[in-house]
Amino acid sequence: MDALLAVIRPKLRLSQNHDFRPRNFDIMLLASDKGKPVRQIPRISMPYNEDPPEYILKAVYQMTGADKGGLKGRRVLYVPPVRNEPASEHGSSRESYTKGALFCIPIDAREKLNPAFVDNVPRNPRFSSLDAILDSHNNPMVYSKQTKYMLRRLENWLRDKHAIAGFMEALFRMAADFRVRTVVTNPAYISPPPTSVKTGSQLDVTDIQAEEMRQTANGALAKMMAFEKCDIVVINPLFGSGLPYKNKVDSFAINDYWLMGKPDYRKIKAPENSIDKASLSDSWIEEYPLHKCAYQGDITGVRELLRKGYSVAQKDRDSWTPIHYAAWHGHLETVKILLREGECSPNIANDSNSTPLHFAALCGHCKVVEELLNHRDIDAKVKDKEGKMAVDLCEHVPKPDWQSCAKMIQKAMESPAPKVQVHLMDGTFRMLSLTSGANTTVQELHQQMIRELDIADQSGQLFTIWICSKYLQLQLKYEHKPVQHLNDWKRKIVRMLTDFDPQKEDPKLFWKRDARLSIIEERKVRSSVAIHLLFHEAYQNYIKSLYPCADEDAIILGALLLQLNQGDYDQKKAKAFFSNDKNLQTLIPVGKLKTRGMNWTSKLPARYKQVSLHIKDKTVEDLKFRFLTLCWNLTVYGSAFFTGYVNMKSSKSPVAVYIGVNDIGIHIIHGHNKMMLQSFNYTDIDWICDNEWATLQIRLKNAPRTGVSIRTKQAGLIYHLMSKLAQLHGATDMKQLGAT
Repeated sequence: MDALLAVIRPKLRLSQNHDFRPRNFDIMLLASDKGKPVRQIPRISMPYNEDPPEYILKAVYQMTGADKGGLKGRRVLYVPPVRNEPASEHGSSRESYTKGALFCIPIDAREKLNPAFVDNVPRNPRFSSLDAILDSHNNPMVYSKQTKYMLRRLENWLRDKHAIAGFMEALFRMAADFRVRTVVTNPAYISPPPTSVKTGSQLDVTDIQAEEMRQTANGALAKMMAFEKCDIVVINPLFGSGLPYKNKVDSFAINDYWLMGKPDYRKIKAPENSIDKASLSDSWIEEYPLHKCAYQGDITGVRELLRKGYSVAQKDRDSWTPIHYAAWHGHLETVKILLREGECSPNIANDSNSTPLHFAALCGHCKVVEELLNHRDIDAKVKDKEGKMAVDLCEHVPKPDWQSCAKMIQKAMESPAPKVQVHLMDGTFRMLSLTSGANTTVQELHQQMIRELDIADQSGQLFTIWICSKYLQLQLKYEHKPVQHLNDWKRKIVRMLTDFDPQKEDPKLFWKRDARLSIIEERKVRSSVAIHLLFHEAYQNYIKSLYPCADEDAIILGALLLQLNQGDYDQKKAKAFFSNDKNLQTLIPVGKLKTRGMNWTSKLPARYKQVSLHIKDKTVEDLKFRFLTLCWNLTVYGSAFFTGYVNMKSSKSPVAVYIGVNDIGIHIIHGHNKMMLQSFNYTDIDWICDNEWATLQIRLKNAPRTGVSIRTKQAGLIYHLMSKLAQLHGATDMKQLGAT
């Protein structure tokens, strides 16, 4: 990302008792590199794999003279956008790649620029008073528009931080490593002892003590330097303290014979119903009455509780559902009632992923096994956490009932389960088993996909099942049943949520990015499979113009795509590639291709050449990750998209729009030219849904009469997603972005 550097210097000793005044600070500006009489804030291009503080401090030192008197910044702090910035200039807390991120670099009040150096360089660094720049209409000097805009952000940030006790003093305090180096008594910098003198077989005691002190102090130095890079540090005093701590448990059992040899079985007598006796406490019965009736085989009680609405999917403290108890104890009629009248899935699993079929097979209950296998949605191949199927629990038991169970299960396993096609964003698909038939849930398919792709659960949680057609895309909840949605799509769902022709909306299931995620979570991904899938999804949305961006953004992203697809730059290959106009459509969004005055065929090859020369690691995975990291900075990235209409002064009829909703806000994109019309942060707006009139009202908090009215049948969906995302990420992510 490009970094804008606000190198600031106080004019006097700062005090918490004084009000914040811009005139108390100087800021370093450079002359325009285009020969114009304009002063502007320094700007550098920062590689994504560099440490920002170290890279920025080194850049400031070099541009101000290096060993000829270069400025040594105290530290580097990211200056995030603030809530009161105008939406037309900012619009979101996510920065465009070309707008650049603002960083504050404080220096000591006594540091000066070396005239012998700055007077002889083209950019001519100079310090100016911050208030003079902010009030530049009374100042004859000309400042760039971006400089004034960014320094207004800096002023607001400094004003907010000034209200925090001790912040300004800490901002200009000497850096940790320099403070420690100037403490002559610090044992970390005791000169290394001469060659150790051995006394017998022991090292000299003085040498050993000095080395121990040095190691301890070096650890303290490292911790101090780490703290200097953080806005907030929370220390857990229990961590590493050696204090005993145990999680609370509901119950425990002690095996008196553990490590004491073989027990005397004649002295052991199992109590009646020992397996669940402990569970039948008064509190367990009150909390789980349906479980209790299933455990006892109380058919009347089970039917009565089902009529009252008790859930067959509820898990008790041991993660068992009612049918688990019925299957374990062989209560055939109870199992039938739970399956038929309670519509319980025969594949419902506890936390060990054991199904009722596992329990019935383990206990040799032939009739229960037969009943479960006769259910149309049974999956006899489900494995528990130990990797065992139900047949594995009974086939080696040399008793008639268990052998009968094994034969029935083996026969059922030979009948293949129906499958459904789930698409990936790279154009491939997977055939997943409908383990519960039409009642197969999103969660069941999701877990299958994780196994199919051999992707870690943590990375797999970035994705979920969607159902999509040309103009309608819906993210399904874990408990939803995709087969039912596919059946209802044209008949019911499309008519209810859109004005489009249902017969042209052919639904497909996709495994895509979970729209509830924050960018903060996605930045942690390192799985090659996850990066591959996220890249293709980002590319599809980018090329369809659903991620509005600056021209320079498109040039950089297009150059990366060229490097990814064509390899290193070759003039002849590049010329042949751009001779075909259709090839350009694979690099630049369709909405961008209509930009007037932009010669893409000259801009792209030049940037492509730079990418080939300057990027060292050009593996496919690295290039996809680079593309993805640039997309993370685009305002609309990660959005779930909806369709609707808004009224515009420039149009007599309502204008079709795409509505993007992500972790930072709502974004309205013109349906035809794909230009961003408006973008709102959750922190700046209120939203109201009127289902009767199918409208969503967006209003600015500081100007209630200002906002937009969106007409869409999807208003209810948008409203609930906005409310969910604002609750999940609105406050937390703003803080994290501010501290990054």
